[in-house]
Amino acid sequence: MVECRPNLSLFVSGILASGEVMVKALVCRGPHTVVALVAVLAGLLLAGAGTARAASLVVDVETGQVISADAANHLWYPASLTKMMTVYVALSEIEAGRLSFDDKIKVSAHAAGQSPVKFGLRTGQTITVREAINATIVASANDAAVALAEKLSGSEEAFAERMTAMARDLGMARTVFRNASGLPHDG
Repeated sequence: MVECRPNLSLFVSGILASGEVMVKALVCRGPHTVVALVAVLAGLLLAGAGTARAASLVVDVETGQVISADAANHLWYPASLTKMMTVYVALSEIEAGRLSFDDKIKVSAHAAGQSPVKFGLRTGQTITVREAINATIVASANDAAVALAEKLSGSEEAFAERMTAMARDLGMARTVFRNASGLPHDG
């Protein structure tokens, strides 16, 4: 049973190993998180328009009832859905008062060197947390996601460990993050 009462009656999620828990947690966070999450998912769905869907999950957020599930517990590479957790961690830090939308991020060479989807950030460039979140959500920008991760945890590797720990806290026992963008990871 979902304990919050969001304005949405249904929420559609893509490929998530333990999607029901993630959806409940994100919807209960508040309107900014819901807007961010819907924007990410809409972008991902539109980007893949015309392609076959491998997995889906539809949850009634009023009752928590799973309405439809197709391969919802199959293990998948999360790809750009990883950015949803990247933004979730950032919004959690903002909500806790440890981060501000106006805080500055200095872009590292590692962040600027990400591919293939980029916002075009340059090494040494300074952007705000808000700009990094927006680029991550709207443009699915890997460079912005990595810059945000480095701001929050010092390194992308440390941030991936943090996302995995947060996934455990949300009940996603089989989810493991390797980076902030969802790009395939060697090793």
